[in-house]
Amino acid sequence: MSTTSEGPNVYVDWLGIPPDEVPPDHYTLLRLKRFEDDEKVIEKHHGILSGEVRKYAAGKYGPQSQELLNELSRARLLLTDGDRKRDYDEMLGRVFDDADELGRKPMGRWLIDMRAITTAQLREAEAFAEGRGLSLRDAMVQMKLVKPSLAARALAQELGMSFIDLNETLPDDDALDPLPRSIARRHSVVPLFEDDGVILVATADEIDAELDERLRLTYGMPVRCVLATPSAISAAIKKYYAPGMREGKAGKEIQQKREEVAGVTKGKAGGVRFKDLSEAEQKEKRLTGYIILCWGVAGPSLLSAFVLNGLFTNISPWVMPLTTTAVVLPAAAYYVTKVFWR
Repeated sequence: MSTTSEGPNVYVDWLGIPPDEVPPDHYTLLRLKRFEDDEKVIEKHHGILSGEVRKYAAGKYGPQSQELLNELSRARLLLTDGDRKRDYDEMLGRVFDDADELGRKPMGRWLIDMRAITTAQLREAEAFAEGRGLSLRDAMVQMKLVKPSLAARALAQELGMSFIDLNETLPDDDALDPLPRSIARRHSVVPLFEDDGVILVATADEIDAELDERLRLTYGMPVRCVLATPSAISAAIKKYYAPGMREGKAGKEIQQKREEVAGVTKGKAGGVRFKDLSEAEQKEKRLTGYIILCWGVAGPSLLSAFVLNGLFTNISPWVMPLTTTAVVLPAAAYYVTKVFWR
């Protein structure tokens, strides 16, 4: 992350990192001791630092805050991914022996070791899952044994993946745009950003080989999946892939045609919607509308004075203008407000 003289040095001023350690490695960034292996400690530091950085999100340093939040997330994701952490530690000079390697555990065993559930509760959840055709993760959540986020973390540990909190991560448009909304919804995936030549994709479950290949071809780089809760994936798709967004050229043309048929893009008179006009065009059209309304008053009077009063001589000369105006003016007002200015 870059800093300028016009703003704070976010590493020093926000995270308290000594200037001589900038730019920081992942351990320094998260204020951890070098080669920390305890995931709970890593998660705790990430949570504390993210909370500090989010204090600046609503101010003038909002972009720097979000960029630093994503950098903190990248560091946490790497340091909680066993294989990637080992490679990273070796790059920093760590020498491993067999005792240093942490094997993956089944999610149930991991939750027991975390004291989140008991052995009896695990057996009950396994029976519940088998009887209803659910995954163990979904069974535990439905039984309210653990929170969805903890269940997702346990599954991520079993699969050798990292867990990500999508509430703390802002996906890049460059990652979101290439993937059509239909694919994101069908497979429940959310592209996040490029990380060291790999496209990071949030998903609720492991993806199959076909989707992995499709994503690789779409982005022209390998794919690495991180696990999020199903509800977080759904919320992110709803937010970042709203109807009409990121559909690709063909999808946008279809959406445009749907809107035209529904009268959304085009007004009933066939013109462009008033709110879509430029400021000058709006001003000109507003003035024209006022002229039409004025003629809604003056027109009936002139028509009555020069035409209708001559035809209906037995009627008071004031009755015909008033009657004609009462008919024409509401019609003109309806046309201007509901059609012409639409």
